[in-house]
Amino acid sequence: MNKKILVIVLALAMLALPIYAVSATKPYEVSGTIDSGITGPPSSREAGINTFMYFNTASEWIGDTTDDISGITVGTQTWIIHNNEKNPHVNIPDVELFFTTATVKGLTGTLKIRMRLLMANPALNPNLNFPVHGTWQIIDATGELEGLHGQGTWGGGWYAGTLHFAP
Repeated sequence: MNKKILVIVLALAMLALPIYAVSATKPYEVSGTIDSGITGPPSSREAGINTFMYFNTASEWIGDTTDDISGITVGTQTWIIHNNEKNPHVNIPDVELFFTTATVKGLTGTLKIRMRLLMANPALNPNLNFPVHGTWQIIDATGELEGLHGQGTWGGGWYAGTLHFAP
């Protein structure tokens, strides 16, 4: 009998608690343009046969609609130039870009985006003017954009992908 009373009391207590639905918005497609560049001369340092080059970058993301990502980013990019005689190549690690103010769907906040370079061949064009493309992923969002998730592709002055809000 005591077990039945305990079960009934626990069931009533659970029903009395407010129930919050944990849900995410449906992902939607985004697209826009990116105007980016290097904001000053690069710095470099030698490490054995390798050269590390550091670039400060800035870009403006302009969404095709007010639902898309818009804002100004700043970041630092590193190139590791391997001067190996048998296999000279350039390694470009992921770049983290910071939107000090970004807007999505009329909401504002800050975003941190990780950008991964998928293709570059600077050895073919030493003036650093070569086509690149890659992927992007939101890794942090604050302010009214807290809970914003997204990923996609970029290249040649454009971006595309999906966004959604989740708790």
